[in-house]
Amino acid sequence: MITFEQVSYKKLGNCLKMSNGKLEAVITLDFGPRIIRAGFTGGENFFFEDEENVLRNDKLGADCGFHSSVFDLAGGHRLWISPEAMPRTYYPDDLPVAWEKTDNGVILTPPPQERNGFQLQMIVTMQEENQITVEHLVTNVGLWPVKFAPWAISMMIKGGKEVIPVNDADTGYLNNRHVELWPYTKMTDDRIYWGDRYLVLSQDENATFPFKMGMKQDYPWAAYFVHGDLFIKRYCLEDGAEYPDHGCSYETYTNNLFCEMESLGAYREVAVGETVSHTEVWDFYQNVAFPGTDEEKLDEFAKEYME
Repeated sequence: MITFEQVSYKKLGNCLKMSNGKLEAVITLDFGPRIIRAGFTGGENFFFEDEENVLRNDKLGADCGFHSSVFDLAGGHRLWISPEAMPRTYYPDDLPVAWEKTDNGVILTPPPQERNGFQLQMIVTMQEENQITVEHLVTNVGLWPVKFAPWAISMMIKGGKEVIPVNDADTGYLNNRHVELWPYTKMTDDRIYWGDRYLVLSQDENATFPFKMGMKQDYPWAAYFVHGDLFIKRYCLEDGAEYPDHGCSYETYTNNLFCEMESLGAYREVAVGETVSHTEVWDFYQNVAFPGTDEEKLDEFAKEYME
């Protein structure tokens, strides 16, 4: 049985707590929405929370007609629009969120981004086990077609290890994988292990610069090991579709505060009134040790948890 309770959560005000008895998710209702907390009941949060407001930006919007000049990342899981662009991406989502309960979940609807011409929604469902599904919807409510992709971003708590599978299709004389790097990314960064079958990214609270990379995945999943437990993100991948950022269906970013696990939907032109959807499935496991960078052990992990 899935339960729903409106609560006041820390400094974030009015929130909705969903629980199946084993897992719980806390969703902001005064802004966002953000799934600000996800984890085992009574356990630690898998998501980063910006309790010190260090990621609050109050220099946006004034010159582009937004209703506010403040954008607050806040933490947790959010829905954005890709490709990233200033100021479009940083539309202030600081207004109350409407919610509607379903049999095993909730539909979350913030006010439309009027100047951007987007209506964002999340549908969060919880099974009576260790799984949460999040469907991300974006409707073009503007005046003309726009090319974009839905972008689902989870800000993970610090101290974890992210495992990302690498493509291995035999394409003969043709390339079978590509990795996209951002201008500030250093290939010599010791936080990243460049394996043959897996990449492993470590979140380091002592890091002095960020790291970001992206890739088109044949295996659409990534895992995050933290505080002795495991979070797996799986997402829907469209065969043959174009993806943003030179073809990335998955991206990851880390700094000294958090690690972001980011999946992307197809990059296409969306007509006025059309809605596009991108779905993630999250699995949670307790007492799972990080297997290290030995690729045979990572193969064993993938076979146990992904097949």
